[in-house]
Amino acid sequence: MRVSGPFQPTWADTPVRMVLIDREGLGHTAKSMSSLSTHVTEQLQQADAVLLLDNAKQPMQAAPVAALKAIAVSGLSSKLHIVFTHFDEVKGDNLPSFSLRVRRYA
Repeated sequence: MRVSGPFQPTWADTPVRMVLIDREGLGHTAKSMSSLSTHVTEQLQQADAVLLLDNAKQPMQAAPVAALKAIAVSGLSSKLHIVFTHFDEVKGDNLPSFSLRVRRYA
């Protein structure tokens, strides 16, 4: 998929070049993953930011944990941004209501 458009704030003086690389999700294949490939690690080093997207309804699986370890070991943690989906469905004693989840983690 290719997208185009003005990916910059209206107040920016110069155009911003943005390249988004969307890879197949970690652990979305039948083959279990315990480490990142050399190719993926090289791409992480070249990127300005790394977005790790995971489902908050379940514990983090082996593949995203392997990615976190690889990012930490390679010294790229300053590029890492973690985003959770389905956070509104997380249950726990310290998160009894949706309004408390919003207030604590927004």
